[in-house]
Amino acid sequence: MATVVGKVTEEEKRDIEVLHEKNVALRNLMKIDLNPEEKIKVNEEMFIVNEAMRNWWGSKSKKYGWASKPDGDWQILFATCEILLV
Repeated sequence: MATVVGKVTEEEKRDIEVLHEKNVALRNLMKIDLNPEEKIKVNEEMFIVNEAMRNWWGSKSKKYGWASKPDGDWQILFATCEILLV
């Protein structure tokens, strides 16, 4: 069951939304037939984007003091900027 643990600003939401969209696009790219060099480039970009996403979540959780749990994850509702603990 998901619980609302906080909210971010519109600007903060846009930042993670852009990263999320890049991540989805890169995962979709990996589904097509890429040559080895292209796969390496996509993997490198995925690493960069995933690191940026981890930094965003870490920074915002520290800033806002969101509740957490050992086996839980945070999710964002883009429509409302709410952060859920699932």
